[in-house]
Amino acid sequence: WVDKANPNLTHTAVLGARTSGTHYTSCVYDTVERKWVSNVCLGINEKSFNFDSAFSAAQRFEKFVLAFLLEGAPKEIQLHEELAIISAEFSIIDGA
Repeated sequence: WVDKANPNLTHTAVLGARTSGTHYTSCVYDTVERKWVSNVCLGINEKSFNFDSAFSAAQRFEKFVLAFLLEGAPKEIQLHEELAIISAEFSIIDGA
């Protein structure tokens, strides 16, 4: 996702362990227009999807579904709030 505080910065959440042959996808930057093609990207099995509008709906759904799933769940089932994050800042060099 593109950082709200720094429009040139993107973050990638890494789920699980990194194994041989693992690929990471992230948001695409248009160097001609000098803007992000999308602010949210999901990468699965070497495919990537830009889905800004679906992301907004998913955020609303997440609030409902997490509360439902965790309600009455055994103590060993917990929501982990922190993920491994990779961040990269895109810089434009004038004349390039």
